[in-house]
Amino acid sequence: MITISIDGGNIILSYSSPFTHPIISPNLLPSDQPFDIRTLIYGVKAARRFVTSTEAFSDYITGPDAEYGASAKAKTDDEIEQWIRDTAFVVN
Repeated sequence: MITISIDGGNIILSYSSPFTHPIISPNLLPSDQPFDIRTLIYGVKAARRFVTSTEAFSDYITGPDAEYGASAKAKTDDEIEQWIRDTAFVVN
């Protein structure tokens, strides 16, 4: 979860009417500012390490291949990045 992005994004007023919604671009995970995406990739890897090496999860994790779905297929940094970009969404 990103709560504050390095690149703050922008807000554009699309019309002069105050009743028209502005165009809001949070600019999350910009390609030219890799800090946010690198932080999330590190977080995915850290979560995997934590869950597979902690006694508390031993009844739920049945082995190194216990992860399922699209995230399980993401092994390299590039694959994890693509999975994050494909599945991330903004919560406000």
